[in-house]
Amino acid sequence: MHRGDIYDDPVEAALKASFPGSKIIGSGSEFDPEAGVLSADLEFSLAPLNEDDDGHDAADLVLDLLEAAGAPRGSFASLEGGERVDFGQMFGIGVHLNNIDLRDEIYERYDVHDFLDKIYAALGSEGHMQSYWESGDETSIFIYGLSEEKMRELIAPVLATEPLAERCRVTQL
Repeated sequence: MHRGDIYDDPVEAALKASFPGSKIIGSGSEFDPEAGVLSADLEFSLAPLNEDDDGHDAADLVLDLLEAAGAPRGSFASLEGGERVDFGQMFGIGVHLNNIDLRDEIYERYDVHDFLDKIYAALGSEGHMQSYWESGDETSIFIYGLSEEKMRELIAPVLATEPLAERCRVTQL
């Protein structure tokens, strides 16, 4: 769902406007019930503008849009002919809140949305949430920004003082 909002829909709209006939022909996610989404992919059919167009202009547009939307480091595109193009500048961290081992009064008294508001305020423009995942044991928040170290530094005071952050884990994505 989040992949579509962040990546699929804006890219498809831009392709329709700039390269009529181009479209997303497939998308999917590799999913683990405990960890959530492990990877995501999009497949495009890119229509040339004219007979001299080799499709690279449309591919460049797609990569620029994915990059602007916050594509994580390690992203890559496989172009026709097998050419691999690496892209993505964002580092990711996961904040995994413990859903089962805290005192009952913490779950009753504190709201995850208030916690998220504090995380967003601490991050400012240094990071943003791209998605979340709720399993039975954890609520995982996936945050991306240009510096993993800076994001960890900025959220550390929130994690140290917020009751919902007791026993949380922070991981590199």
